[in-house]
Amino acid sequence: MKITPNKVFLGNAILQTEGIEINPTDWPGLLYERLSQLNFTLVQKDVQSFLKQPDDAQLITQENFNRILNLNNQ
Repeated sequence: MKITPNKVFLGNAILQTEGIEINPTDWPGLLYERLSQLNFTLVQKDVQSFLKQPDDAQLITQENFNRILNLNNQ
């Protein structure tokens, strides 16, 4: 399964929130950059209380996001 965003909507959202225009084909690299800045231990702790099975938070890792989104050092 390949994940592709609505590129117009994504471009508009990034322009509105970040104040930068992007080339719609650059979204994987931008997402990889943003994900690489996260502390996934904190993310796991943050979402754990919202999960039916709190131990599932351990699945929230940068490696799993990269695999799902096919992001390999974009």
